This record gives sequence, structure tokens and C-alpha cells, in this order.
Amino acid sequence: MGTDTPEALAGRRTLVNWTHGDYILGNVRLAGAGGPVTGIVDRGGARLGRPALIDEHLMALTAGRIVQRAELGAVVTPPLRAGGLSNRDVHAAHALSNAGCGQEERGEGLDECTAILPAWLHHIADLWRKCGTFRTHPIWWAADFAPVLRTVAAGPACGSGRDDTATVRR
Repeated sequence: MGTDTPEALAGRRTLVNWTHGDYILGNVRLAGAGGPVTGIVDRGGARLGRPALIDEHLMALTAGRIVQRAELGAVVTPPLRAGGLSNRDVHAAHALSNAGCGQEERGEGLDECTAILPAWLHHIADLWRKCGTFRTHPIWWAADFAPVLRTVAAGPACGSGRDDTATVRR
């Protein structure tokens, strides 16, 4: 995809903390239609020592599923092809992160694909681990898994010739 994740992260500082692991809208409880947040549930996939950007990007991607009424694969592949999330989606994702951290600690300045791919991969791995149904479900493979793998296998997109609508300005 243009930027290999380990090399993109080498020598960078990024916030590493407890991550939820399944930080999606369905796991955030609100007092009413306009909030405030009253709780976060389903912490069975929580792990220590993961980059915080995984949860923030997973929230942005899965919120995109709801807005676009599409499967996760259809939401993840366009930003991978374009070179990252739209400015609106990036700002929404970062609003979910620790506002007290500096840009460098939050991982800002990273190629967006360096954040999107691990968020997607952690989510897919957690679904695989939690529910045996997904492992053999042809629709899940076709809709959420295969499109992303095909996009990654197709070659450079991330980090090369980003589209202005996907360029992240921080």
C-alpha cells in the first residue's frame, strides 16, 4: 500500500494505552439522542499496550458503515485507495481520543493508512476470535474481508498521490 506499517511507525512516539478493542457506536451508551455518554460496554476485547489510534479509527470506520449503509469492506477500501480518511472523519476520530495528548503522542502525522489498516485488522481479528460464525460465513468474507485484501494487494495508493478530499491537514 505504499507505506509499510512497521516502517511507518519506527522511531515515532504514539500514545499506547488500554484500548477497548470493539469501540463502535453500538457499544457507547447515551443518556438520550443528544448525549451525554453514560457508559461504554462490551470491553471483552480490551487490551493493554495497543496504539490509541486503533480505537479512534475503528469508531470512525464503523460510524461510516452506518452513515453509508455499507459493509465494513466498502467503507475501508475507499480511504485506502484515496490515501486516508476525509478531514471530517479524521477530526471525528481524533475528537474521540485523549485531547490532553500532543499531536506526536496521538500519532498525528502518520500516513492515514498506517492507522486504518491496523484498526481494521484488529477488528477483524477480534470478530474471528469472538465468533466462530464469521470464520466460515461467505458473506462476511466477501463484504468485510476480501475487498480490503484486494485493495492492499493491488498496490500503492496510500502515501502516493493523495486526493485532496482525503488529505489530512492538522
